[in-house]
This record gives sequence, C-alpha cells and structure tokens, in this order.
Amino acid sequence: MPWPEASEVPRYLANRLLGEHEWARAKLAPFSLRVIAVDVGPLHARWSVAADGTLAPATAEATADLQLTISPLSVPALLAEPARWNQLVAESGQSDQRMRRCSALSQNLTATLQQLSYVALVAAGAV
Repeated sequence: MPWPEASEVPRYLANRLLGEHEWARAKLAPFSLRVIAVDVGPLHARWSVAADGTLAPATAEATADLQLTISPLSVPALLAEPARWNQLVAESGQSDQRMRRCSALSQNLTATLQQLSYVALVAAGAV
C-alpha cells in the first residue's frame, strides 16, 4: 500500500480509527455531505462526511458547516488530555459564522452612521 500524501495523513488516520469503530461511523453518517474545516495554526484541512461515516476530501470552495480552530501550542495538551477539548478547541458552526458577519456589519454600519452625523454637525455649524 502506498503512503498517503502529507496533506492526507490526518484524514487517513481519522479514517483508520473510524474503520475500527462502527459506532463512530454510525454517529457521523447522518451528517453526510457536511463539510468540516480544521485549522491548526497555518495548517488548514477541509473534509466532508461520506455516507458511510468516513471522511472524504472537500474542495477549498466548499462552505464549512463546522469550523474547528486549534492553537498549535494547544495540540500537545489536547493529545495528553482529550477531556479538555472544550477549553482548547474553538468551534463555530455555519449559523455562528453568519451571526458574526451580521454583527460585524452592524458595528460597521453604526460607526459609519456616527461618522456621517459628525460630518453633518460640523457642516451645519460651518453654515
């Protein structure tokens, strides 16, 4: 069997583990065609869940349904103590990402309106 490419090693290892645990594949299978994005520092990976509960490569253009962000400095602690997942891994779903975009848009719109009101006050005072 040939060695997987370096970028495919995490997916290969995950699928090896999933291959040994039917219950885990059964839990993932209902999420087939969903995209998972994982960022560990400068390393980025995107996978989609296959119908059998394994991971398949996803295109870079695919919108992530789940975004997992892990600091490279947290990886050893996470491997040593997986129970600390909630403390060490930042998770955001597609709805969270939409909320953040709307929040940023709202903040930018508020700042713009505030600046316009200042300009209007200065212009009214100059007249």
